[in-house]
Amino acid sequence: MAQYKSYPEDVPKYRNDILKATGVVMSSLVVASIIAPILKNKLNNRPKPETEVNTTPLPQIVVIQEKDYYPIPKSLKENERFSEIEDQHLKTASNLVSIVCDNNKSGTGVLINPYQVVTANHVMDNCKNPKLSHSLEIDEFVFIPQADFAVINLNRFYPAAYSLTFAEDEIKPGRKAALVALDYSVNPPGIFYETGEVVEVNLIKGVRTLRTNIPCIHGTSGGIYVDKITSEVIGFHTDYYVSVGSINSYNGPTVDIVKVVKRERKLKQEEEDIKWHREDLERLVEKKYKKNQLKTEDQKTSTKKYTPKIPGKKSRKK
Repeated sequence: MAQYKSYPEDVPKYRNDILKATGVVMSSLVVASIIAPILKNKLNNRPKPETEVNTTPLPQIVVIQEKDYYPIPKSLKENERFSEIEDQHLKTASNLVSIVCDNNKSGTGVLINPYQVVTANHVMDNCKNPKLSHSLEIDEFVFIPQADFAVINLNRFYPAAYSLTFAEDEIKPGRKAALVALDYSVNPPGIFYETGEVVEVNLIKGVRTLRTNIPCIHGTSGGIYVDKITSEVIGFHTDYYVSVGSINSYNGPTVDIVKVVKRERKLKQEEEDIKWHREDLERLVEKKYKKNQLKTEDQKTSTKKYTPKIPGKKSRKK
């Protein structure tokens, strides 16, 4: 018959094991209490990864939005360069400025009023002796590197510039848009005009950035995105990348990157003369358009049979 040790005799053995285990646990807790604050301090002081949002406030560039007194230049439709552009975007296309540097750099600029031109920072960065079209002269240019965005302040106003309007509502995905810029694949530079929509709006390096499905080419950097219907400025074309599926999608800051200051002023004499000339020109174009329209309607409603004349054959009189 098997014999078993009584319970009281086994107690001292297990009690020693329990005391040893308790000592190990207590030692571990003491070590942990010493190491924990050190690790916590190191974690708090670790460098933040680049993917984290930069909370440093960005500098704001002030742009002026003036009342635009000029009519939509429909007369430009007679110019082949502007023939494919929708009427509401003709003013934006008329404000395009070519920026050419001595070191073979070039890009697009856009007059937003008679005093300021917007463009991409990388167009002006390291640009040697920049030359602007319309004989515009640079007083200074201010920029925001994180947004690859720059504004050129002119040393004298350009009276023929149209004053553009900036969107005040939030820029959201699905908004119909158009990219207006310059095309340097032809000489002299042509107008690059493509439409599409905003695909998404993200916060990148602290900058509200839009992504579109509108393609672009070399030289369009510095162009602007406008609302397809209202023609309001909604963003600036600066950077680009290739998205999934090899669809070209391009990035640029939204209008939130600038501080818009609205103002009204009396037109200068040069501007009054240009306004009068443009209005007169538009009246002539409208008159010509109506005349051609009436002529077309007359041709449609006419019931008179047309008999072509045959050379060398005289018609007989009855």
